[in-house]
Amino acid sequence: MCISGRPRTLRPPLPVDETVPPVGSVDLALDVSGETVAQVAERVADRLGLHTGDGATAVGRFGEIRTVPLTVVAEGVDYAEDPMALVEFTDLLAARGARLLLVFRNPESQSLELALRMADPSKDEITARLDRVHDRIEHIARRERAAHDRAALVAPVRTVPQEATGLRLDLTTLRCDPERGSRRFLPKLAAFESAVESGLLRVEEAIGLAEAGVARRDELRGRLEAFYALLATRSLEEERATAPLYRVAHNLLYQAPCELTEAERAVERFAEAVRRHTHRPRGGDRQ
Repeated sequence: MCISGRPRTLRPPLPVDETVPPVGSVDLALDVSGETVAQVAERVADRLGLHTGDGATAVGRFGEIRTVPLTVVAEGVDYAEDPMALVEFTDLLAARGARLLLVFRNPESQSLELALRMADPSKDEITARLDRVHDRIEHIARRERAAHDRAALVAPVRTVPQEATGLRLDLTTLRCDPERGSRRFLPKLAAFESAVESGLLRVEEAIGLAEAGVARRDELRGRLEAFYALLATRSLEEERATAPLYRVAHNLLYQAPCELTEAERAVERFAEAVRRHTHRPRGGDRQ
């Protein structure tokens, strides 16, 4: 992220600076004066081909996107509708790989001060970010255990991503990085933060799939008991006739892991038997 605290002026060529985009390399140049974060996000999303049609949706999408391979110039940042929020949004873009040149008109603006802190954070801020990443990794570890527990309830047992162990090792390596005190460390940290969030998404997806299986099992349990309740009005002989089918379905549904496909078939066999009995006169009755 490169920041300018003065308006653009014509000046002699300056020595090459690796923080300044080369001529012709800018993908998007914006005058953000008076614009909202949503409006800016929508314009960046359009440049990426993400035609959301809704600024608020565009902002949310950037929380999910892993990379933003753009070089963006934004002029008049401190004259945007909410300069502080816009600076925070540009930090999100930078964390996903975007190169940014932010131009501020007022060198005393609070948004410029915030941008400078984000562009060159102190050692304490870097340590705090690393600590937050550590906390996220431990959260992933807890969610992995939850995913294993839920996945073990239903067969076929789904594989749960093993994210936390590798991320812990990567974090240890990152903490010992010799460039930790330099600006070159920031892209590494941002990329790792993104990798951690991606790992969490994969674990949450595994939990979602496992929960869907458990929900289907519970639905079948309810269906089994509902059909069993229909036999309450029938004769004891009819109840005994369907009891073996009920026991088979019940045992399948209450074992772990539950074989869902077999359990579904067993419940349907019991349900069909109940239908046959409930659609004919009770035992001993005459039509």
